[in-house]
Amino acid sequence: MTHYEKAFKELYEAIQESSDQALRLRAMTLREAVLDSAEAEKNKPVEELISAGEFNSMSYKDRAKLKNEKPDVYKKAIAGKFKEAI
Repeated sequence: MTHYEKAFKELYEAIQESSDQALRLRAMTLREAVLDSAEAEKNKPVEELISAGEFNSMSYKDRAKLKNEKPDVYKKAIAGKFKEAI
């Protein structure tokens, strides 16, 4: 279970205990959206990621270039999502 799934499972369970129907419906909708996002994230191709070694050895200039050219890859690297070193 990813951290997304775990966090939203806890949130969903807490909100299910609420008596507010609108809040419960919104929580269910958000939960499904997050679970779909987490599943999509797991299924993204590895080519969209870089290795930790590659990122750590980049100069600030190269990191800025990566940020401008491939913002998604840069954001994932900053978030600590790296492909496995082979």
